[in-house]
Formats: sequence, C-alpha cells, structure tokens
Amino acid sequence: MIDSKTRVLQSNINPIKQHHVQWNNTYDIKQQENRINSLLDKLKLVPEINPEKFFLLTRGYKHRYFAVCIDENKQKVIFNCLVRYDKLSIQSYQKELRFAQLINNPHFPHKDYLPTYLQVSQSPQELWFIQKYISYAILENKENMGQLAFPIKTQQIKNIANTMYDINTRLLKESYPKLTMHKFDIDNKITEIFQIILPSLKIKGFINESSIKVVERFIYSCATLVKRSNYYFVHGDFNLGNIFLSTSQNIKIIDWETYHQNNHCYDIAYLYSRLFREPAFRKKVVSEFFQLIPEDKKEGSKILFRFNILHLTLSYINYGLFIELTKKDFQLQRKWFIDLAKNNASKFSLI
Repeated sequence: MIDSKTRVLQSNINPIKQHHVQWNNTYDIKQQENRINSLLDKLKLVPEINPEKFFLLTRGYKHRYFAVCIDENKQKVIFNCLVRYDKLSIQSYQKELRFAQLINNPHFPHKDYLPTYLQVSQSPQELWFIQKYISYAILENKENMGQLAFPIKTQQIKNIANTMYDINTRLLKESYPKLTMHKFDIDNKITEIFQIILPSLKIKGFINESSIKVVERFIYSCATLVKRSNYYFVHGDFNLGNIFLSTSQNIKIIDWETYHQNNHCYDIAYLYSRLFREPAFRKKVVSEFFQLIPEDKKEGSKILFRFNILHLTLSYINYGLFIELTKKDFQLQRKWFIDLAKNNASKFSLI
C-alpha cells in the first residue's frame, strides 16, 4: 500500500490541463514506454506509476520519466530517466549526472538540502539515476501550479531563503572547478529582448512604445552591474515543485540539471515570478532572502532582482505555454507577468 507521503511525492507530476493540447509527437512514445519498462525490469524496480500512465498524464511533454519505485530490497526509491534524446535534453541531463557524481564524492561537504543519489548510469546511451526516497512533502499543489500545497510557517520560509542563499553564495566555492558550468549570456539575452521579444510583444499588443523605452533605459543602465555580478552558482529552476519540506522543517531541493553561473538574485527572482497565486508568501520569501544580503550590496541586489524579473517575465509572456494550467489560469498568470514586468521596469516592486 502506498502511504500518504508517497502520494504527496508522486503528485510531482503535472497533468496537462489545456484539453486542446495535442500529444507531443516529436518522439515515439510507445518505443519509450517499452524502453523504460525494460530498464525498470533490469534494475528490479517496481514503479508506482508506470510509463504508460505517466505519458497519459503528461502527453509526452516531459523530457524525463520519474516515479517512486520499490526496489529488490522492498525499499522505496526514486527512479528518474531521460525520455527525449535530443541534443539539449541530453546535455541538461548529463549536467545533473555530473552533479550527482560530484556530491557523492566523500570529500564534498555534506549539505542536508541536497538529494542522495544511490546509482547513476555510466552509459551515454542510457541516461538515468536512482535517488534515495524523500519522505518530505512537496511544496507545490500540483492541482494548481504556483500554489502552496499546505500552509507554511515563518521559520520554514526563513529556511527556504537560507537554503537558496547557501546555494547561491557557497556551493560554487565547493564545486568549482570540478563542475563545468556555462555562464548566463547577458549580451545574447539583451539582444534577444530588443530584437525579438519586445517587437513580438508590441505586435501582439502586450506592450506599447513608451513601455519599451522604459525597459530599454533600465536594461542599458544596469548592464554593467549585471555583467560584473555574473559569477554565482544558481540552481536555475528554483520553484515550488522542486522544494520538499519535512515536518521537522528540513529541506530537500531536487532537479539540478539547470545549474549555471549567474547573479545571486536569479533564483529568488525565478521563484518569485512563479508565485502568481501566493502574494503573501512571495513577498515574505524575498524579504527573508534580502535580509541575508550584506548591507552594502542591498541596493545593487534590488537592481539585479529587477533585471531578472524583467527578462524572465518578458520571455514567459512571449514564449510561455504553461500547458499544466487551465486556459483561465494561464490568462491570469500572463496578466501577472505583464504587471510584474511593467512595475519592475520602473522600480523595485513586490506586487
């Protein structure tokens, strides 16, 4: 029998909610089902949600398959394997495998918030890993993406902020130069904003000429600071779905395939931008994070936060699908992104 904690963990799967969305046919789903089933048999793992059910829920839009499994010793573990073998997906997944091998090294300083990797694949043709089961509750309500799954206490918010700050300011010192990390390409992002995103948003009617000028002035004014601050370790996908909390207020952070070097306010801005349903929590977690920043860096950090919010939300508005949301919620979220972009183009603003 699957206990309540397993059900909470397994709810990490986001079902597709926009019913008009067709199945992703960029790869052979039946072939992947057969391959994953063979791999599970080989590893002697019995999944709670088999590949067939997983693909039915996600319609082929997840690039990974993951499930709570029972191993040959009757222990719960988490199995994760790559589904889409395109170049970008392979590179991202290999990053997490390298990260797993690094933190499994006995000389790497222990971090309670890091997951425990029990096995990591060695073959480039078959990319997978097995993690120790996390008996914590996932923070995101998967029926309503961007919403907390349960009420959260002040100390838990402090712990989330502290964990993020530790990742951003200390983890790089302990992993570098053992990890190969790319740097956030600021020049390319600015070019993309000015030549692709803003013209596209103007055509779609989401932004007018005067707003574009405000965005341009701000980005040009802070470009030097952003480049100078581009050397911190960031998780890259710090959202509620990747945060687990225990009843004793311990934290686990999962999904490490998007880590890279960026400024120290990227992860907090990323988390904030995904919390359109949680106004109280999003303000509190940013406040707690900024209390950890040295006083002489606070003003510069506010500028970095605004820059991150701006380029993230503009990209979300232009490219975002968010098919895990209903059409109504997608429209609400897009409005939130637009308001957030407009406010932070002018000033540091927690709305």
